[in-house]
Amino acid sequence: MNEDKAARYHRLRRRASIFSIITSISMLLFLIGSGSNEIIRDIAEDFAAAVVAPSLIRSIAVAGLSAIALIVLHEVLMLGPHLYIVNLERRYGLTTVSLGTSVVDHLKAMIFILLVTSPVVASVYITMRLWPSLWWLFVGILCSLVMGGVMRIAPAVLLPRHTPFVPVGRHVLCQRLKDLSKRAGTITLGVYELREG
Repeated sequence: MNEDKAARYHRLRRRASIFSIITSISMLLFLIGSGSNEIIRDIAEDFAAAVVAPSLIRSIAVAGLSAIALIVLHEVLMLGPHLYIVNLERRYGLTTVSLGTSVVDHLKAMIFILLVTSPVVASVYITMRLWPSLWWLFVGILCSLVMGGVMRIAPAVLLPRHTPFVPVGRHVLCQRLKDLSKRAGTITLGVYELREG
């Protein structure tokens, strides 16, 4: 990639990232300004009303269903910018991932987000009801633990199941990376190369 081509790629990539952020913020502002968030909550309440359970359980279900609806809506809106970025990387020879594979990966990420955030939303709602003055402390601790857990689990468990990794064949490079890891005080289980597409 010569310098002009690299500068053009980074400019387009920055624009796509800014567009993604603007899209997310616009979605949230639209939901609040138009009252659509209340419509989503009302639909979630209708679904939760079908469940015979105490009111606390029903209200937790409403919060969880509302969060699921918002996440799905957000990820559907983010699919366009995501595909643009993948297409941009393909055009500049930075990836060989097909658009179909990229859509499947985006859907997998959405499912993972739903699996992680649904229990967190329920926990936040419960703590807000039980400890109205200290809920933020519990939520901060909970989010830190969840993020730390995901950061520990993702490289070791999630990525190898969905992405092909192969050992790096260059012995000198492997040794340099292991030495660097040792100096940084981290454990190295091996040196692998990520193969996309």
